[in-house]
Amino acid sequence: MYVNDQQTNWYERLPLIPSAINSSVNRTTTYSPFYLVHGREPSLPIESRFSETEFEDLNTLLSSLAKAREIACDKIEIGQITNAAYHDESRQTHTFSILDLVVCCKLAR
Repeated sequence: MYVNDQQTNWYERLPLIPSAINSSVNRTTTYSPFYLVHGREPSLPIESRFSETEFEDLNTLLSSLAKAREIACDKIEIGQITNAAYHDESRQTHTFSILDLVVCCKLAR
């Protein structure tokens, strides 16, 4: 699963990245992106051979999916507030008076 010692085959692993990201639980939302889109966790093809798939009622699935998305949105909002507060702790406020010399720079885009 890893690249070789010379790191020359990394591009062969690129197709695996989206499925790894989409099936990983997000720290903020506590849901995987796959779950928030499909209402269930992903399964590998081999898993269907060893377990029976039980389907939920469509209305039950849609309501639980809507609830999960609502919870995820609330947790994202809380995370944004927490991150903003953390950032603002180290932010310094500058006050300038008329005729103060300041350095202006144009950032490259």
